[in-house]
Amino acid sequence: ASMTHALTNPTINLRSGEQRSRWIEGVLNHELGTHFIRSLNNSGQVWAKKRKKYGLEDKNPTEEGLAALHTVLERDGHHLWRAALLYYATWKATQVSFSELFDDLSQFLDSEEDRWDYCLRAKRGLSDSSAPGGLSKDQMYLTGAMQILEER
Repeated sequence: ASMTHALTNPTINLRSGEQRSRWIEGVLNHELGTHFIRSLNNSGQVWAKKRKKYGLEDKNPTEEGLAALHTVLERDGHHLWRAALLYYATWKATQVSFSELFDDLSQFLDSEEDRWDYCLRAKRGLSDSSAPGGLSKDQMYLTGAMQILEER
Protein backbone atom coordinates (compact mmCIF):
# COMPACT_ATOMS: atom_id res chain seq x y z
CA ALA A 1 0.00 0.00 0.00
CA SER A 2 1.04 3.57 -0.52
CA MET A 3 -0.42 7.02 -0.36
CA THR A 4 0.01 9.61 -3.08
CA HIS A 5 -0.69 13.32 -2.82
CA ALA A 6 -1.84 14.74 -6.13
CA LEU A 7 -2.26 18.35 -5.05
CA THR A 8 -5.46 18.32 -3.00
CA ASN A 9 -6.54 14.75 -3.78
CA PRO A 10 -4.70 12.27 -1.49
CA THR A 11 -5.21 8.68 -2.65
CA ILE A 12 -4.44 5.34 -0.97
CA ASN A 13 -3.21 2.78 -3.50
CA LEU A 14 -3.81 -0.90 -2.72
CA ARG A 15 -2.79 -3.95 -4.72
CA SER A 16 -5.54 -6.50 -5.17
CA GLY A 17 -5.16 -9.54 -2.94
CA GLU A 18 -3.52 -7.62 -0.09
CA GLN A 19 -6.62 -7.44 2.10
CA ARG A 20 -5.82 -9.93 4.86
CA SER A 21 -7.52 -10.14 8.24
CA ARG A 22 -6.80 -6.96 10.22
CA TRP A 23 -4.46 -5.82 7.43
CA ILE A 24 -6.69 -3.04 6.18
CA GLU A 25 -6.88 -1.49 9.67
CA GLY A 26 -3.09 -1.40 9.76
CA VAL A 27 -2.91 0.25 6.35
CA LEU A 28 -5.44 2.90 7.37
CA ASN A 29 -3.64 3.54 10.67
CA HIS A 30 -0.32 3.79 8.80
CA GLU A 31 -1.34 5.87 5.80
CA LEU A 32 -4.14 8.01 7.24
CA GLY A 33 -3.38 7.99 10.95
CA THR A 34 0.26 8.88 10.42
CA HIS A 35 1.16 10.23 6.98
CA PHE A 36 -2.05 12.01 6.04
CA ILE A 37 -2.62 13.59 9.47
CA ARG A 38 1.04 14.70 9.70
CA SER A 39 0.88 16.16 6.20
CA LEU A 40 -2.37 17.96 6.94
CA ASN A 41 -1.02 19.33 10.22
CA ASN A 42 2.29 20.32 8.64
CA SER A 43 0.60 22.26 5.83
CA GLY A 44 -0.79 24.72 8.37
CA GLN A 45 2.52 25.36 10.12
CA VAL A 46 4.83 28.33 9.56
CA TRP A 47 7.63 25.95 8.56
CA ALA A 48 5.61 24.18 5.87
CA LYS A 49 7.92 23.75 2.86
CA LYS A 50 10.68 25.61 4.80
CA ARG A 51 12.05 22.86 7.08
CA LYS A 52 15.67 23.71 6.29
CA LYS A 53 15.15 27.43 7.02
CA TYR A 54 13.85 26.59 10.50
CA GLY A 55 16.55 23.98 11.18
CA LEU A 56 14.10 21.08 11.29
CA GLU A 57 15.42 17.58 10.74
CA ASP A 58 14.12 15.08 8.22
CA LYS A 59 10.72 13.82 9.31
CA ASN A 60 11.07 10.37 7.77
CA PRO A 61 12.73 8.21 10.47
CA THR A 62 10.32 9.36 13.16
CA GLU A 63 7.29 9.44 10.88
CA GLU A 64 7.97 6.00 9.39
CA GLY A 65 8.66 4.59 12.85
CA LEU A 66 5.35 5.96 14.11
CA ALA A 67 3.65 4.60 10.99
CA ALA A 68 5.18 1.16 11.65
CA LEU A 69 3.82 1.23 15.20
CA HIS A 70 0.40 2.38 13.94
CA THR A 71 0.41 -0.51 11.46
CA VAL A 72 0.56 -3.11 14.22
CA LEU A 73 -1.92 -1.49 16.66
CA GLU A 74 -4.76 -3.79 15.61
CA ARG A 75 -2.64 -6.94 15.44
CA ASP A 76 -2.33 -9.47 18.23
CA GLY A 77 0.96 -9.02 20.05
CA HIS A 78 1.80 -5.78 18.21
CA HIS A 79 4.87 -7.46 16.69
CA LEU A 80 7.20 -5.51 14.40
CA TRP A 81 8.29 -8.63 12.49
CA ARG A 82 7.56 -7.07 9.08
CA ALA A 83 9.61 -3.97 9.91
CA ALA A 84 12.41 -6.22 11.18
CA LEU A 85 12.31 -8.38 8.05
CA LEU A 86 12.32 -5.30 5.80
CA TYR A 87 15.39 -4.08 7.68
CA TYR A 88 17.11 -7.44 7.26
CA ALA A 89 16.18 -7.76 3.58
CA THR A 90 17.54 -4.32 2.71
CA TRP A 91 20.76 -5.04 4.61
CA LYS A 92 21.20 -8.47 2.99
CA ALA A 93 20.46 -6.99 -0.46
CA THR A 94 23.67 -4.97 -0.19
CA GLN A 95 25.62 -8.24 -0.16
CA VAL A 96 23.81 -10.55 -2.58
CA SER A 97 21.89 -10.75 -5.86
CA PHE A 98 18.10 -10.74 -6.19
CA SER A 99 17.98 -14.53 -6.57
CA GLU A 100 20.32 -15.09 -3.62
CA LEU A 101 18.19 -12.77 -1.49
CA PHE A 102 15.08 -14.64 -2.60
CA ASP A 103 16.64 -17.93 -1.47
CA ASP A 104 17.95 -16.43 1.77
CA LEU A 105 14.52 -15.14 2.79
CA SER A 106 13.18 -18.71 2.70
CA GLN A 107 14.52 -19.11 6.25
CA PHE A 108 11.84 -16.62 7.34
CA LEU A 109 9.10 -16.87 4.70
CA ASP A 110 7.56 -19.97 3.11
CA SER A 111 5.53 -18.04 0.56
CA GLU A 112 7.39 -17.42 -2.69
CA GLU A 113 5.06 -14.50 -3.42
CA ASP A 114 5.96 -12.85 -0.11
CA ARG A 115 9.69 -13.43 -0.68
CA TRP A 116 9.34 -11.93 -4.17
CA ASP A 117 7.68 -8.82 -2.69
CA TYR A 118 10.46 -8.34 -0.12
CA CYS A 119 13.12 -8.74 -2.84
CA LEU A 120 11.38 -6.24 -5.10
CA ARG A 121 11.28 -3.71 -2.27
CA ALA A 122 14.91 -4.25 -1.31
CA LYS A 123 16.23 -4.15 -4.89
CA ARG A 124 13.97 -1.43 -6.29
CA GLY A 125 15.70 1.32 -8.20
CA LEU A 126 18.69 -0.78 -9.25
CA SER A 127 19.51 -1.09 -12.93
CA ASP A 128 21.08 -4.53 -12.29
CA SER A 129 19.38 -6.50 -9.53
CA SER A 130 21.84 -9.37 -9.95
CA ALA A 131 24.52 -7.19 -8.34
CA PRO A 132 24.75 -6.52 -4.62
CA GLY A 133 22.97 -3.32 -3.61
CA GLY A 134 19.58 -2.06 -2.66
CA LEU A 135 17.44 0.74 -1.35
CA SER A 136 17.81 1.16 2.41
CA LYS A 137 14.69 3.34 2.89
CA ASP A 138 12.75 0.44 4.43
CA GLN A 139 15.18 0.34 7.36
CA MET A 140 13.49 3.50 8.66
CA TYR A 141 10.41 1.56 9.76
CA LEU A 142 12.30 -0.43 12.37
CA THR A 143 14.89 2.17 13.37
CA GLY A 144 12.22 4.87 13.74
CA ALA A 145 9.94 2.56 15.76
CA MET A 146 12.82 1.55 18.05
CA GLN A 147 13.78 5.19 18.65
CA ILE A 148 10.19 6.03 19.60
CA LEU A 149 9.89 3.01 21.91
CA GLU A 150 13.20 3.81 23.60
CA GLU A 151 11.92 7.31 24.45
CA ARG A 152 8.61 6.27 25.97
